[in-house]
Amino acid sequence: MTKPDQPFADDCLISLDPARSAGRVSDLLYGVCMEDVNHELYGGIWSQMIFGENFEEAGVPVGDDGSQADGPGQAVPSESKKVTGCVSGMWRGAAEGDIIGHFSVISDGLRSGRKAQQMGIRSGSGRLLICNMGLNRGGMGFVAGKDYNGYLYARAQSAITVYTALESADGSRRYAEASFSVQGGYQKYPFTLIPDGTDRAGRFVIEIRQTGTLDVGYAFLEPGDWGLYKGLHVRRDVGQMLENQGLTVLRFGGCMANAADYKWKKMTGASEERGGYKGWWYEHASYGFGIIEFMDLCEALGKAYVPDFSSYESADDMGDFLRFACGNDPSDPWVGLRMRMGREKPYNLQYLQIGNEEKIDTAFAGRFNAIADRIWAIRPDLTLIVGDFEYQEIVEDPDHFTGNPSKITSLAGHRQILDHAVKKGGRVWFDIHFWSSSGTDPVRYFEPTLSFYAALKKICPEADTGLCVLELNANCHTFERALCNAFAIHFARRHSDVIHIMCSANALQVQGHNDNDWNQGLVFMDTAGVWYQPPAYIDRMLLDGHQPCLLETGMPDTDTLSACAVMSEDKKTVCVSIVNRTGREKTVGIDLHAFGAGAVQMRETVYADGPAAVNTPARPEGSRPSASVVTGNAPSDGRIGITVGEYSLTVIAFNWVQA
Repeated sequence: MTKPDQPFADDCLISLDPARSAGRVSDLLYGVCMEDVNHELYGGIWSQMIFGENFEEAGVPVGDDGSQADGPGQAVPSESKKVTGCVSGMWRGAAEGDIIGHFSVISDGLRSGRKAQQMGIRSGSGRLLICNMGLNRGGMGFVAGKDYNGYLYARAQSAITVYTALESADGSRRYAEASFSVQGGYQKYPFTLIPDGTDRAGRFVIEIRQTGTLDVGYAFLEPGDWGLYKGLHVRRDVGQMLENQGLTVLRFGGCMANAADYKWKKMTGASEERGGYKGWWYEHASYGFGIIEFMDLCEALGKAYVPDFSSYESADDMGDFLRFACGNDPSDPWVGLRMRMGREKPYNLQYLQIGNEEKIDTAFAGRFNAIADRIWAIRPDLTLIVGDFEYQEIVEDPDHFTGNPSKITSLAGHRQILDHAVKKGGRVWFDIHFWSSSGTDPVRYFEPTLSFYAALKKICPEADTGLCVLELNANCHTFERALCNAFAIHFARRHSDVIHIMCSANALQVQGHNDNDWNQGLVFMDTAGVWYQPPAYIDRMLLDGHQPCLLETGMPDTDTLSACAVMSEDKKTVCVSIVNRTGREKTVGIDLHAFGAGAVQMRETVYADGPAAVNTPARPEGSRPSASVVTGNAPSDGRIGITVGEYSLTVIAFNWVQA
């Protein structure tokens, strides 16, 4: 804590006065959005280690490619006619010994209209197997001495012994094996495997060694309790990282909610009862980790949450969801279903979103209002959130404007929604999205956002309405993106009367499996570990510096330098955060004289790095903040100087330890 030798220019002086409180700061500005993009869910946080558990992927012919073997022995060349057929795309088939057999992906699966993997030996001795190596066949991670629990849904006309195993990728090492007899129609066959070795990229095997035919309709494998977060079907290490990140709100949805088959009732029951669907991002998506699993995770984390539903859900189905989530009567079949799924108490549901990046026209408004009627009849206090889009143009006339990506030219649909909400006594917020990658992102959204809110109040002044930014979108996960997020959170703090929730997309990402432009995960993972990217640290720093009262700073923001100050209710703690997006150091003055004399403890957390900095499996903490604590008396004039580094976020907490 130092007194500056020279006075500060007005554009680099933060002047704080407890009497100049500028409103309340929402505590829901430090959130993340989760959706199944870059395998955030299926192949990511979901504890299911098998990718392709429903055998829905197109069949891969046996013997077309030697790489299809992936195991002991060789995939028998098709011209030999000893082993023929095909294996579901995320699996591989192999044969060993002198056998005649076949593989086939059949349509007669566990559920009507679903597929199953068939494998059979007609004669000879040896073994026939299929193997799975997890997400995109990248390899499964096993830890020696730890239990892995799974089950198959399988059938066999005559009794056949089935072996499940954990092996090295090439099958040269078998770490664990379990066997059981299968006979009759589809039944659940549980097993436990405890490997005697550790492997970061192994495989799971289903094998038969005798004549007969086996059909497998579903396969599941996950770590024991040691690897699950609070007993949920969630990777413990990933859940723990989300907990440590200190998030205040999570949103589930995004473009995945725009897929035609994305319907909440298909996400109920046991995962093997759900099947898969054609997703927005992937041809073969899984219902295995859906809205209910997300809500269970958020309840375990103790955080607020926003589940997102398709705007094409029927009003009746959404009414059933409210009964499922919030009902108390165990005789209600939807409450009974919730209880059978393991949740006795109603969910602490406060927010519910309809749609994502929609064209908010009168057709959407009609669908939304029908759903709202059904929801508010059960939970009139529930805040409904409209899945709106982007506004980069200042809205001067609510009835005539251009430039919105969804191609609307007026707020006629918004008016229809707000008028209906006023009539019903309900609260409606609108979710708009910002870009937050680099340069002046997301600054270019700030003025249009305030103009959009003013337009909403103009068309329906009596409406209980506001905004959310549930996606800060980017095509990177760099430190520059992190600083862009900090700019956005500063803006939301200053305008918490308008923006009630802010979330960064996307919460998670699997290392090495980016298959689109949304390379923006805050928490990265692979089969062996999990680590933060710079934007996750930024969220944590700003959350640690959160206080409920906004203070005026007197320092104007620019596109490259932003300051925000917040204060505790008792006025004994003040937190100042400064974002510097330039390649030059800045010296910023902080004037505290209005708080009076006394001993002050200052905790300074600094995060400075190059704009392109990211963390990798080899250097998972290569980029991270540092903190220091200084205690002393403030200068007599109450002014101190803070040097903020190039490309940095600096958060300073002042605590008056005595009057």
